[in-house]
Amino acid sequence: MAESSFSSWFLLLVVSMFSLMNLPKMLRGDIEHAIPPLDGPLRQNDELEAAWPVLEKLDNPDDLVFDDYGRGYLSLGNTVGRYDPKRSGLLETEFTFDKPVRGLALSATGNLAVCLDGEGVRVLSREGETLASLTQVDGRRIAAATSVIFLDDGSLVITDASEHPGTEWKRDYLLSGRTGRILHWNPSGRARTISSKLAFPYGICQGSKGRLLFTQAWDHSVWELDLSVANALPRVRLTNLPGLPARIRPAEGGGYWLSFLALRSRMVEFLRKEKSFCQDMMASMEKEAWIAPELYSSAYDPHPWKLPPHTPESRLFAPGQIGAMRRNGSINPWAPSRSYGLVVKLNDDLEPEASFHARANNVYHGLTSVCESNGALWIVCNGYGALLKYSTLPGVERASEAVVKRKTPRERIATFLARKSPVENAEKATALEVIDGTKYYGDAAAIEGMNLTLKAGEIHALLGENGAGKSTISKAIAGAIQLTRGAIHVTGRPMRFHSSADALKAGVAMVFQETSLVPYMTVAQNIVLGNERVAFSQRRMEIEAQEFLASLNFAGIDVTVFASSLGRGHKQIVEIARALYNDAKVIIFDEPTASLSPGETARFFELLEMLKQRGVAIVFISHNLEEALDLADRVSIMRDGKLVATGAASEFSRSSIVSHMVGREDAGKHYTMIGRRAERWTRKHKILSVENLRYSPLVKNMSFSVYEGEITCIAGLVGAGRSEMAKVVAGVYRRDITLGGKIYLNGESVSYRQPISGIRDGIVYLTEDRKIDGIFETMGIEENIYLGHLAMNSKPLAFVSHKVSSAIAKRLIERLKVKSINMRHPVNRLSGGNQQKVVLAKALVQKPKLLIVDEPTRGVDVGAIEEIHSALRELAREGVAVVVISSYLPEVLKLADRVLVARRGQIVAEFASAEATEARIMAAALF
Repeated sequence: MAESSFSSWFLLLVVSMFSLMNLPKMLRGDIEHAIPPLDGPLRQNDELEAAWPVLEKLDNPDDLVFDDYGRGYLSLGNTVGRYDPKRSGLLETEFTFDKPVRGLALSATGNLAVCLDGEGVRVLSREGETLASLTQVDGRRIAAATSVIFLDDGSLVITDASEHPGTEWKRDYLLSGRTGRILHWNPSGRARTISSKLAFPYGICQGSKGRLLFTQAWDHSVWELDLSVANALPRVRLTNLPGLPARIRPAEGGGYWLSFLALRSRMVEFLRKEKSFCQDMMASMEKEAWIAPELYSSAYDPHPWKLPPHTPESRLFAPGQIGAMRRNGSINPWAPSRSYGLVVKLNDDLEPEASFHARANNVYHGLTSVCESNGALWIVCNGYGALLKYSTLPGVERASEAVVKRKTPRERIATFLARKSPVENAEKATALEVIDGTKYYGDAAAIEGMNLTLKAGEIHALLGENGAGKSTISKAIAGAIQLTRGAIHVTGRPMRFHSSADALKAGVAMVFQETSLVPYMTVAQNIVLGNERVAFSQRRMEIEAQEFLASLNFAGIDVTVFASSLGRGHKQIVEIARALYNDAKVIIFDEPTASLSPGETARFFELLEMLKQRGVAIVFISHNLEEALDLADRVSIMRDGKLVATGAASEFSRSSIVSHMVGREDAGKHYTMIGRRAERWTRKHKILSVENLRYSPLVKNMSFSVYEGEITCIAGLVGAGRSEMAKVVAGVYRRDITLGGKIYLNGESVSYRQPISGIRDGIVYLTEDRKIDGIFETMGIEENIYLGHLAMNSKPLAFVSHKVSSAIAKRLIERLKVKSINMRHPVNRLSGGNQQKVVLAKALVQKPKLLIVDEPTRGVDVGAIEEIHSALRELAREGVAVVVISSYLPEVLKLADRVLVARRGQIVAEFASAEATEARIMAAALF
């Protein structure tokens, strides 16, 4: 018997391996083209991110309906709960059943129809009395009632999605089963089947002129059925949809709302096409190992401040899925789609008008229902157990916006995590103490007499201008440098760190502003670096690293790729993960959010709260004063290498912090000028004209003009194609070969293959990443600036003139007020603001006619910001055409003579400085 079982499993393994080897070959052909692109109104966007979870940690939510009084009934597992939006909570459990509750419907008289998994449909009175029930029609049991609606005459229409209830529903999919049907039931009369042999009918609603609209999930389609015609056959209205449609509901202003369980993928298409493969798999494998979709999935919420899902073991594909396998760091071609959560608005003719889409990697939302009531769109998210609210009326404040105004980020995080620090009201222990910390470089003191105390379970914000000494004291604490004088105590014991490794062993870690990852090691290897086991499996290490990232809510990073292939934001996340992997008790974060997207930043804030509750002492260095005030328990402010103020965060305001940082009362007012600038110079000659520029896939038909003596600011969201456009204009990237558009400089068509050609024509581009593309770190200030001078020359010089080099560098250092010990001081020893000034000096020495500056003040302190802005304004007065790409709207409004707004690779709006406001710019960037 044992030998027979072993032989069967061995044969199964061989068959499975053969099938997997042939999967890529099977997937070729028309499968890929069968998956429709999300374009036009169906294009992916982050609009659903604006919805707010009003109810969370729900037990298997599935459907929602509202009565005439605005109260909602929500199906939750085996219960129906009543929800009152005015009171923002479930009032009570209304009804309880023996089977899971799926679809709901309310009649005009207030009766409630309930779909029960495996038990048909019941109609209940307001008091919960069963008025009628339906368990079978035409001799067949109702196994999978998913939706129900009341018609005007009081009868009901029901979707019986499958002949298999519960977890057996996936049999229909694997066998391409068409066992679904539409039922019509008059509780006082007979029930009949009005349509059969359907591919998993899921949602249903009443359309116009006596017609019904229903979705077929397995066929990715919406159908219409005419009830006024006897024995009418349904006809398809929407086909080849980009996902598995769920419920469809009427919209209040006309049209319909359609929700999707998940988006399609090549794996989904393969399973629908290869029936023999599915049948062999079903016959030889246990059900738990089937490669098949689960109708209801559990996923991490795209809203990063939420708790993880309450049922994390469920996934879109069963445990035996091959869709999640990876090879050599790349996703296999049969992997499931990486973006889920789609709601589409259809007009009366069922044409898509708009879509709300939550974009996240490896997230399976399971949007099972959508319902509009009193100008609000309610979305049931079974995948992570939540109910979202989204305003559909223009000018109506959305729930998320109301909460933003009412609560600080830290309060929002605390609310949704529902956590409280165990040491909140107790005296916190001292985790680390710096006593008389002093560090000299030659005769210059970088820090002097520094006394700093860090408490366990506390977020301590360390603030100051660039060059104030924040990074110096942080590196000393982390062991990267040694103090000239002073002591460091960790948990009361004196420590002497000779390296970062010594500090790490003592429980002190630092996440540097600039990445320190090993470029050609994988993400997993970087995370465990220094903690490798003597004998370890590469696969096990990758699994552990992936699980560790998932525990930090950063599961979207592939741990098998090289660190060099990651974007700047993901590199920062891996840096953070590496510090946490070492179980540090003191962690220093140097500008941690400078490279993160808004979603990643919110997840990072949640992470800080989690670390705080574990008793970790956190040093938070940031130039974003609002972040510091919202998150920190205590604040310390440095100026000129000394600690000038410290205290509870509640004792400080933004203006008082800035005053301490720069030493004067009128500081920090460089962003107060909103709208039109006080000075404005007359528009002169057109320097640059860009027509229908394309650089696939990020820049699409972008057109605009730039004039001399004018500062043109380009605003927009991350990913709008602004930086890529600038690099094409400057010759860093090459535009598309066909239909790539035209670039005119002073009226003449130009096309650069490399930046040096653009520089010699007067186009200079300042990169947003100064560390990687802007400076030579180990070279001195003078050498960096002189290299910019050398780049202008068409012929290489036979020798380098140190006299000319010194003169040029001295002039620009004085003009831009670069703070350094001397001109030959290595650039990597400068603060971020002074490094940015060196990059700007290198550009100015090239005497540009057109200067493109990408994020000019990212990671720059408040004092250096005004100096950089003054330099840009001075250039415009001299007749230089200045283009500023910035994501910070106050900076855009302060600098711009003209504002261009980019969205999805195009310039979609233009405002004069007097017309531009934050609201108008954001509206153009989003919509």
